[in-house]
Amino acid sequence: MLRNRVIVQNAEVFVQDSIIVQSLNFRNIYIVKPTLRIVSFTFTMTLTKNNLRSFREKEGLSQEKLADKVSVTRQTIISIEGGRYVPSLELALKFAKLFKCKVEDMFGV
Repeated sequence: MLRNRVIVQNAEVFVQDSIIVQSLNFRNIYIVKPTLRIVSFTFTMTLTKNNLRSFREKEGLSQEKLADKVSVTRQTIISIEGGRYVPSLELALKFAKLFKCKVEDMFGV
């Protein structure tokens, strides 16, 4: 049973478990094993440790002041503290520099 059919450089390609390539003049037939190429990949990560709120409160900063210092919105700080958003590496490094600690002390996987 043929699922997909495309024209590739003067040949018809039929895709099933393997690729059958047949020349347009029907004289040559080639069986080729398909190669899988991953174009995109999505990985969802959650933090098991998120101490941003405690570091922020220890320094006496409001969410808005912290957001200004690291150039993000207050909503981003709220989402990170609430566990709905995982900060980028760049943002995590900004937090670590601001609070003079390691990223690992603030966030953990």
